[in-house]
This record gives sequence, C-alpha cells and structure tokens, in this order.
Amino acid sequence: MSFPIIHINGYPGVGKLTIAQKLVDLLSTFNGKLIHNHLHIDPVGAILPRPSSDYQPLRRTLRSVFFDALVKSHDTMASVIVFTDFQSNDALGRSVIAEYLDMAARRHCSFVPITIICSQEEKLRRLSSSEHPSRKTYRHGSGGTPTG
Repeated sequence: MSFPIIHINGYPGVGKLTIAQKLVDLLSTFNGKLIHNHLHIDPVGAILPRPSSDYQPLRRTLRSVFFDALVKSHDTMASVIVFTDFQSNDALGRSVIAEYLDMAARRHCSFVPITIICSQEEKLRRLSSSEHPSRKTYRHGSGGTPTG
C-alpha cells in the first residue's frame, strides 16, 4: 500500500496553499509532495479561457496524465501527495472528486479529504495581503513555492 493522497479543498483565499506547504514540511519524513492546483490550472488557462467549452475537458485530460503517473510510477508510492483544490458541491465538483477517489483506489491508498473554511473578513484580508500567492511570482519547477 502506498502513502495517502491528501486533498485540501476550499474557496480561493482561505489558506489552502499556506496550510499545504506547512503540512508537506511536517510530512517531510514521508517524502511529502505538494501539487498546488495552479500547477495544472495555469497551463490550461494559458491556452483556453475558462468560459470555453474545451476548458474543463482539457483540465480533465491534464488531471488524467498526473493521476496516471501517480498510479503507475513506483517513484511516487513512498510519498504522501498533498493536493490543493477548489471544487464545489455541484455535478462538476463531484465528478472531479470522483476522479481523485478513483486514482487513490488505483494506487491502493487512502484518500484524505480536508475542507478549509474561514470567515469572510479573514478571506478578504488574506486576498488583499501582499502575502497571498496571487500577488507573488513562482519559480518554474518549485512545486508552488513563491520566489519572494
């Protein structure tokens, strides 16, 4: 059995990336790896606008490539994988979560869902803060680690 998949879900600005980075640090003895949602959202967004009917199918294709690698590569089995994400409780969100559950089942590992919430005031404070990831630049290959 491989180490678990941890899925941190929540609205933009609630602190998913901050929490995931701390969690990966805490899980370093288990080779914790972070797959920040913008690592697969941004390439799709660079090609297609979100309203495009091709946007979600391309995201699904990219997730499939990532998930297949996590299932098939023995190099990933000794790592706790931490995903950040924003999926709502609608048909699309439930279908995406079903993809995560399927991938975890194929990896023969636990799927640990975590939903992060915060107050509206805190969310607005975080989104307007210079510390929010949307206000930082990222180094290629950094796994979602900001450059400054």
